[in-house]
Amino acid sequence: MKNYLFLVFLLPQIVLAEILCPTCKDDVTIDDFSGGLNTAVSLRKIPLTMSPNVRNLLIDEKPGSLIQRKGFIIAGSSMTLRAGNGITGIFPYYSDDGTTKFLVTDSSIVLETSDFKAWVEVGRGFNTSVLLRCVQVRNKMWCANGSDAVFTWDSSTRVTLNGTVGTPNVPKFKYPVYYQERVWGLNTVANGSSLDFNAIISTENRLIAPDDYLAWPADRSGLQINVGQGDGQVGTGLWIQDGLLRIGKQNSIYTIYGTDPYTARKTDSQTGLVSFDSVVTLDGNVYYLGPDGIYENLRRISDAFAPDIETFQKDTTQTLENLWETQADFGRGSFLFGSTATLSGFLVPQAEDFRLNWTGDSEPGGSSITLHGGSTATVWGIRIPTDTVPAPYLGVARRMDFWSAKPLSGSGFKLRITVRNPRTGKESFSETNDFNPGVNTQRRTFLFDDPIVANYETGGEAIFTAEDIANSSFTIKFEKKDLISGATLYLFPSTITGNANIFLSPATTVQFISEVSTLTSVTAWGNLESVRNTNGGTVNYFIRTSTSSVNIATQVWTNITPGVRINAPTINNYVQWASTIASVSTITTTNIDNVTIGHIEGAGSTNRAFAIDWKNRYWLFVATETSGKFSLGYVKARITNPRPDAFVLFDGINIRSLAKDRANTLYAGAASTGTVYRLDYGTNDDGRAIISVYESPGLVFGETYKDKVIQQIYLEGQKEAGATLKFGLSVDGGAYTERAISIDGSGRYTSVLEGLGPSNRGKQIQFSIKNDQLDKGLTFENLTPIYRVEERVK
Repeated sequence: MKNYLFLVFLLPQIVLAEILCPTCKDDVTIDDFSGGLNTAVSLRKIPLTMSPNVRNLLIDEKPGSLIQRKGFIIAGSSMTLRAGNGITGIFPYYSDDGTTKFLVTDSSIVLETSDFKAWVEVGRGFNTSVLLRCVQVRNKMWCANGSDAVFTWDSSTRVTLNGTVGTPNVPKFKYPVYYQERVWGLNTVANGSSLDFNAIISTENRLIAPDDYLAWPADRSGLQINVGQGDGQVGTGLWIQDGLLRIGKQNSIYTIYGTDPYTARKTDSQTGLVSFDSVVTLDGNVYYLGPDGIYENLRRISDAFAPDIETFQKDTTQTLENLWETQADFGRGSFLFGSTATLSGFLVPQAEDFRLNWTGDSEPGGSSITLHGGSTATVWGIRIPTDTVPAPYLGVARRMDFWSAKPLSGSGFKLRITVRNPRTGKESFSETNDFNPGVNTQRRTFLFDDPIVANYETGGEAIFTAEDIANSSFTIKFEKKDLISGATLYLFPSTITGNANIFLSPATTVQFISEVSTLTSVTAWGNLESVRNTNGGTVNYFIRTSTSSVNIATQVWTNITPGVRINAPTINNYVQWASTIASVSTITTTNIDNVTIGHIEGAGSTNRAFAIDWKNRYWLFVATETSGKFSLGYVKARITNPRPDAFVLFDGINIRSLAKDRANTLYAGAASTGTVYRLDYGTNDDGRAIISVYESPGLVFGETYKDKVIQQIYLEGQKEAGATLKFGLSVDGGAYTERAISIDGSGRYTSVLEGLGPSNRGKQIQFSIKNDQLDKGLTFENLTPIYRVEERVK
């Protein structure tokens, strides 16, 4: 009886002793890696199927295995592409004969190639601060960047679609797509919400091609949709899904319905699109990067590594333009030397003379002026009549054409006439020497060429403003030159009709200076563009920028050719332009239709996210720092994986673009050179070892606060000739203690690790598998630790 009671009393302690027994063993097996990457929770809360760090390993190539990705080799390169942007775009161009060519660009230069070794130049000088994107439309490639004019390429000829030489004037949109036999373009320089498309039937009811000049009329009625305009968001991309055109904005998604007329309907206001280049259609679903994660259709699938998403570069750029094209636009500037703006919005020289009538007598002794030999000068003021003067008129009396002279004696002489503005004191003079004695009436024309006027662009001022001419007076001074002393000269209005007038004739060379425009910010400068008609004359443009509206007047004017990038610091957000117009006559005038100055705001052009579908996986590459030269790839598992939303990380592939051909060969453009890679090929990264890593979750084996002692490790996988596997063990978040394990040979291997040393004890245990050997693969299948749980000895 006493023994029985003793056993009952000791039973709980016997059970406890068995649990804490140093010789008792347990195990856990990690042989399912289908969960992929998880950085959103603490190490000990990560499920066994997931990993806080799985790099350059595929989890879905073979169920229950980790398989190292393939490498990449150089497919070709071009020394021409060396603008520093790397290759920002590779666009396949399919011909009807089955061949494939590519347009390759660094956003400044565009080349065509079929093998990445032989190159044909398509164009250069495009704005590198924005991305050039190309899409095939029928048998031509259409390329746009939202800053420069859209152009087409048919493998022999590049045509700029800017409205000149019979070409259509296509809006400068950023994102092109081909849908329902139309070219659609989103986000223009004038309107970040504008969706433009071409007409397909002319006014004569005939079918027209997208690049026909009739397909893009000036009247955009019915050919433009303002998608969510006024919502504070710009368009960020467009794609086709389920047969409908979808439009992405920064925080919303729209869908186009109808077939002419079209309407845009908001279909989601919770998500948005960060990068047009991240959109991929795969397995009937659309994948893209939104502001807060990676999306499948409208469902976010990246919550398992949400902290990683926060590091992605997700900024957007906006190309903006200041436009001058109406009389009101030009009217905010300054018209100089007879320039003006017409009601139809053309900047031109003043077209007609403005006459000031002199109403004095036409006989000597009436309103005549007498110059006696020996006198130095005579001054006579003429009051301007109340005739209406054209408001924009600015300038000086360029010609005086009414004088008659009657010298009574003496020889030939010179006469200088000076016109003076009494308000400013400015003067302009003209001089002649062809007055002859003994001739009763001589009509002479005085042309004024004052150096102050002629050199206005270096700091001179106009002699008269419009207000001076209309409301004030000017003074004419006559000075004799070489008139014999004692001789008399009479100057009076001519009796010849029309000679008793002062003509204020417009100069054939005039100037215009715009108002100072204030820009919110400048990430990069765009082009100065202008539509003009020289009509045999010339138009020159000048520009200046500054950090303040006060200091811009002190900046030097720089000559600039339309279509050329503005060379100015990005800290300057005040800009002003000027123009000198030289006409061959005042009848057939040179004119300016419009002027635009472009600039880029925001960021995220070259470092934007971009993606492709490859072997039924979604490959998304992103930059986590501003240069964009170091990229990370997040690769989604196939839809057949037990967890289809699982991702793994690829690194060591620094690229800026992706593309594939008809033969399903994957290509990528290097991040900082003109090199094109063939991806998913070979056993190394262009001569460098592929470093593949798997780390287990933090294992506590069900006993969070007790020590675990790892006694043995069982590893299984596939052998590789000459290969060595590195196995690592981390205790309580410390550094990994690594051990090299030979897996040389063929077939399967099973390794048992013992004698792990003093670093095998802790509350939280992590394991790692690593391969960093050149040209060696890795296929890993099973990790089983044998452990015991015990109290820590105090």
